[in-house]
Amino acid sequence: QRSVTTPPLLLILRELIYLRKSIQRAAQAPPTLPKILQHRDKMLSSVFLAMGLISCARGQVSTGVRNADGNLLLYAPEGNHITATVGTTQIHLDELPSVSLAQANASAEAVRRALLSVTDQLHENTNQLRRETTANISSVESTQVQLTDAMNIVLNTSIPGLDNGLRNVNVSVNNARATIRDQGVTIAQLLNTTRHTDAQLNLAKSAIEEAATCAATGQHYNYSTRSCSGGQTPLLGAPDWESEWFWMQSNSGSAATTYKELTHGLGTADLDVVKVVAMYKGGNARLNGNVLEGLGSQPCDDDNSNGCNEHGGFIYGYDATRLRMWLPEQNNGPRNGHTFMFQDGWGAGLMNMQSDGPPNDPIFYKAYIWRSYRRGSQPDYNATFLMRTNSAALTRQERAYNFNQLPERVSVTVTALGGNNRGFTFPARGASLADNDRSKQYGGLVFAYNENNTRIWAPSSGNGRIIAINDGWGGERNSAAETAGMVTVKAWRQRTPPHYASEWSYMCSNCNGSCTAVNRNLAYRRVRHGLGTLPARVQVQTRYVNAWDRYAMYASSGNFNAMMGYIFEGQGGGNDDEHNQRTGVQFVYDDEFVSMYAPVRNNGQSTGRILGVVDGWGGAVWNVGIQCAHTRVLAWKN
Repeated sequence: QRSVTTPPLLLILRELIYLRKSIQRAAQAPPTLPKILQHRDKMLSSVFLAMGLISCARGQVSTGVRNADGNLLLYAPEGNHITATVGTTQIHLDELPSVSLAQANASAEAVRRALLSVTDQLHENTNQLRRETTANISSVESTQVQLTDAMNIVLNTSIPGLDNGLRNVNVSVNNARATIRDQGVTIAQLLNTTRHTDAQLNLAKSAIEEAATCAATGQHYNYSTRSCSGGQTPLLGAPDWESEWFWMQSNSGSAATTYKELTHGLGTADLDVVKVVAMYKGGNARLNGNVLEGLGSQPCDDDNSNGCNEHGGFIYGYDATRLRMWLPEQNNGPRNGHTFMFQDGWGAGLMNMQSDGPPNDPIFYKAYIWRSYRRGSQPDYNATFLMRTNSAALTRQERAYNFNQLPERVSVTVTALGGNNRGFTFPARGASLADNDRSKQYGGLVFAYNENNTRIWAPSSGNGRIIAINDGWGGERNSAAETAGMVTVKAWRQRTPPHYASEWSYMCSNCNGSCTAVNRNLAYRRVRHGLGTLPARVQVQTRYVNAWDRYAMYASSGNFNAMMGYIFEGQGGGNDDEHNQRTGVQFVYDDEFVSMYAPVRNNGQSTGRILGVVDGWGGAVWNVGIQCAHTRVLAWKN
């Protein structure tokens, strides 16, 4: 036994982090079994030491033996196993050479819970001793008062010899009271020690989480400064596959330049990151070098008669070996589709453009694929389920990951169950872009998320399709109009801070009446990320967080409370202001800036909204159209 005031709980932290790093390295260069066993033994010895010192602090025997009260029992390792019993709770640390990083984290949490259980029992015992000591002091003081009164009576009656005996009893009572008071001080000190132990445990947990963040980016954890050190590993690293830059042209009159199929040959469609971009390299000097990212379904078809007019963007999807792309192309209506289209009804006429990418004003395309968002790790949440259009129960879903903080990334995709693109996967987006009025053909999935949940909407009426690539896209090559698909949601906790993060700032879409001119000034925003290179990842987030957001610059519509605080992400396409209800923020970026465009009224309707899901989605559940919202930009470089 030894006297201690602060059990060295950070020993656990240091050894567990060392173990975690070893496990992470195993993904690239598996260490030998003896080395992993050595790490395990070091960790277990630290666990034994820390728990044993807590036991010693309680005046009990050291580890390896059952305590007198049975609260703590540790068994020495046998083979590759250890069992710790705290009260009635048993904790098993299983064979470590084969555990994953997540299992190592779970083991660390189990040890933390065990230590907290011990300190809770320590608190209970010391508080009980304090209560008993306080009662003893009160009893002694009461006895002393009674003895003093009795002694005064005796002295007043002068009974020989009795007064000296009473004086001796009084001295003994005083000594007992002093001893008990000393015990009270000791107990108070012990209580302070347990409080400090709790603080150390909380510090250890925080440090383990901080070290995990550092490890996820390939950095070391500095225990003194509680910060990461060393060069940060790129977020995504080198792509597992990437194409060359190639030229395509929307509305060219030929499927040869509006449809393309590439072969990536990775052998799996379970891919965390698939990114396809279009870069403008034409005569508009202000936007030369800007890129937009592809969509997973069309915003509209090429028919004016059903409410569609000018629209923009391009579509892509992929399976285990191939990647397909569709650009706008005339089918049976006007040539209203364009790759870049934030001209009519977007961003108040600031930094606007419209281009198909002909040879004299070209647009080039490139595709990137990464198997994992973070090398050697899996999503923190992963779920797959069926959704279907025009089905009340299956046109909307809510999935809980319960992070208690905004995720770093949420990915929602849908995989076709049949048709020309059976087995192909398409990304969801953060805006509905179109409603269901006048039988227009529209489609895709919309998603939004907060700290704990993701909500997903599918088309719920009219000609809406969960995957829509038809009537005006890619020369009708491998067209799609699917009503059902398997949806996958993946989410990652915050572990990789962005290299650039803007402040939350206000943006507004147009509204009716005299406020149009005011809102036009807030419909375009440009921020400088300053990375000096095209970011590997750009995230444009919009949200509303209070009542003033809803009514800013005039009223919005819908179920405000249901979607308050949810993040809707920007996208690379949209419809003009001849469309009725449309939502979302379009964005483009280059190696220095990100430009964002909210809907405004130009020469058509004033029903565009910066954020929300409108008529024809999710059976009208959680539907909302927000006039003004907060926006911010996050950017990561590779």
